[in-house]
Amino acid sequence: MTAAKQHCKNTAKERHQSQHSGTSSIAPWVVRNRSVSHHLLIGSYRYDRHMPMTQELAAAVSLFHSLADHSRLTILRRLSVGEARVRDLTDELGLAQSTVSEHVGCLRECGLVVARSEGRQNFYSVSTPEVIDVLEAAERLLAATGFKVDLCKTYGSDAR
Repeated sequence: MTAAKQHCKNTAKERHQSQHSGTSSIAPWVVRNRSVSHHLLIGSYRYDRHMPMTQELAAAVSLFHSLADHSRLTILRRLSVGEARVRDLTDELGLAQSTVSEHVGCLRECGLVVARSEGRQNFYSVSTPEVIDVLEAAERLLAATGFKVDLCKTYGSDAR
């Protein structure tokens, strides 16, 4: 079993468990009515954020794990511009058709991508605007930290 298929299988299992654990359907890892105030200092400004306490982070871990593959992230970034067929993604991204199909399937199973059928063709797009928001927030975070995560010995480019 390939790593992408194993990830999708694990993600589906974790999603099922978190949906039946009595947590919120919007954010299944957030426990309602429990929170803590978190203070953030940026420069000389202080921001007070209301941060939810979490009971289980499995769904959030699955989300970030689904974004941690170079091919899936490349496909999502392309789909954030507009819908595309597997053939379009293959041609535009220079990835093998089997790679694109496998990762699009994983992204669909994770709920990050949806398909629209037209005749015998499927057109894929990002499922909700929040997916694009997460990608944009990640870009802002990287810029704000000076891309230091890329130099990290554990997760940076040289660690791969």
